Parts: sequence; C-alpha cells; structure tokens
Amino acid sequence: MCIDHNVDTESLFELVDQGNQQDKEKVKKFIKNFYSFVYKSDLKANDKFLLYIVNDAYNFVYQKEKDESKLVVSNIDDIPGIEGDFTTIKITNNNMPFLVDSVIATIKSHNLIMCYYSNSIINIKRKDGLIDEIYSLEESNGVKESVIYVIIKGISDSFVDTLKESLQKTLKTVNCVVKDWHLMLKKLDEAKSLLFAIEQPASNSGVTP
Repeated sequence: MCIDHNVDTESLFELVDQGNQQDKEKVKKFIKNFYSFVYKSDLKANDKFLLYIVNDAYNFVYQKEKDESKLVVSNIDDIPGIEGDFTTIKITNNNMPFLVDSVIATIKSHNLIMCYYSNSIINIKRKDGLIDEIYSLEESNGVKESVIYVIIKGISDSFVDTLKESLQKTLKTVNCVVKDWHLMLKKLDEAKSLLFAIEQPASNSGVTP
C-alpha cells in the first residue's frame, strides 16, 4: 500500500509545548508510544498532520471501559496538512493476536482505499475508565491496549454505518476467538497434566506391559 516512515517525535513534543493542551506530559508519553511503531501512509505527512492524528487518537483512547472494544467511524474534511474528504476509523481494544490483520482485511473486503494506518500498543493504567498513567511496554503496571488509526478515502454517510457494523462484527469475533483459544490452551494443559499423572504410577511400578 504505502511508504514506511519514522516519525521525529521531538518536533511533535515542541508543538505540544507551544500549545495550550492539558496533560502535556501524558500526551508526550502517548506520542512516544503511538509513533514507536512504523506507520504507513500514502499521504504527504507533515508535523501538523502527525500531531493532529496523535491528538485525535489520544482523545479517543482517553476514556475506555474495562475490556471494551471501542470503535468510531466518521467522515472528516478538515485534517490539517492535507486536502480532501476522508473517513477515519479509530479502534482501541485490549491487545491480542489477529486483531490488526482482521481489521485491515475487513476494510479491504469493502474495496475501500486506505490512505494511512498505524497500529500501536500502549501500556495504560486507567482510573474510573480514564487514562491515569502511561508506562513503557516492559512494565506490568498497566494494560496493553492496541490503538488502530486508519484513514480511508471518504465514503458516504450511509456507508459509514455499514462499515461500522462490519467492523463491530470483526472485533466481536476476534475477541471471542482469542478468549476461546486461551481457554482451549488451558484445557489442553490440564489434559496433559492428567495424562502425565496417570502414566507416572505405571512407569514407577516397573511393570512391563
């Protein structure tokens, strides 16, 4: 699809300091983690565009209930630094396998044109559903949340609802599959332990079948 970019976060930090945004230190931590992964874009990105994206993502992620799959699909025509009509897709979900690939596959299944996407894993501690602290991924203090931000060529208002419903089904399916997968692994481990316990007396008795 796209071009891989490394983001100069220091220049974004300077823009944050120049602004009047609250929670500047939290926003900077969010920026550092949000752009720590390679992002892909067909758009000519500049600092204003990148700061808009990360601020929009932060405001979206700021409030989330425990284990919620949060999704917003909306049309927009005033993204700083670029011209045109676009649709943004914002998702935050507890980090898990298959999530990003499934979301991208769902978008592509509708033959939509992707202009930008990024996927970040952010370690967030929440208090009453709000961001209380952001930790490095190595720390175990928070919950690792996947933040997916996609920009596609603008679609009709009526198709926004169709796409949202399709993505909601995908998120529900992925969450169910992963939870069942962990349960199956647990059952498999229990079965292996049971078999091991049954075999042990026979091997210790020295009896040859």
